[in-house]
Amino acid sequence: MRRNIARLAVTGTLVAGAVAAVAVPAFAAQPWTRHGFYSSYSDCSRDGSAAVRGPDWSEYNCEYAGLRGYELWLR
Repeated sequence: MRRNIARLAVTGTLVAGAVAAVAVPAFAAQPWTRHGFYSSYSDCSRDGSAAVRGPDWSEYNCEYAGLRGYELWLR
């Protein structure tokens, strides 16, 4: 009985790892898109954080763009 439980646990872990190995590259393949310029990092971060809470975007990045301020990138 214990052997069956151990085998089931190992099999479940291997299956979960295989699913994650397939899903992660597909998720990471989504391209970054620019969504505007902000005069301050806090404004950029606020809008990026709000966008990530929705269903369309999973992460954001605010990059310094020199005199233009900061660019918001979403994917």
